[in-house]
Amino acid sequence: MAISRGGGGRDPWFDSHADLSKVFLMGDSSGGNIAHRLGMWTSGQDWGGDMRVKGLILLYPYFGGEARTASESDHYNPTFTLKASDDRWRLALPVGSNRDHYFCNPLAPISESQEAWSLARSLPRTVMVIGGRDILRDRQLEYSEILKNRYGKQFIEVVVFEEEDHSFAVLKIEEQSSIKVMEYASKFIKSVG
Repeated sequence: MAISRGGGGRDPWFDSHADLSKVFLMGDSSGGNIAHRLGMWTSGQDWGGDMRVKGLILLYPYFGGEARTASESDHYNPTFTLKASDDRWRLALPVGSNRDHYFCNPLAPISESQEAWSLARSLPRTVMVIGGRDILRDRQLEYSEILKNRYGKQFIEVVVFEEEDHSFAVLKIEEQSSIKVMEYASKFIKSVG
């Protein structure tokens, strides 16, 4: 894969600083959803060069669904409410869709005839970071269990920060738990890369 600059060939800086055979996708909240989708889409892709997605780091992805989980029903957070989450999905999803659309619910089928997981021949190793007080934690844990059952326990690492909420590593960037997330991501990249 050539990274072009102004339409003219390879970029020397990129060539000297990047190893495209060791790409990691990391996303926070809705960025975790995007990293998940890209991980499914890129798995097994031949990019015509040495580019390979080696791992996913999903920081409390913004997964949802129509059926309520216990953490959505029983947990109250004044800064991240279920209503706010539902409103955001209503704005983000295609017209006529509900929260069981595969953009929102990774466990939902793409259509009546195609399961979302059929896109993924294999996924790269994955780390799932979950806030123990996140209203979406049950969905994140369910997704993690599906990956364990589908690909094996060694495939996914789940890290739960029991006292933290959704987006804690972004909202409280200098807190010890946020620093631990970055340390864990660095350790994961070094171990897989």
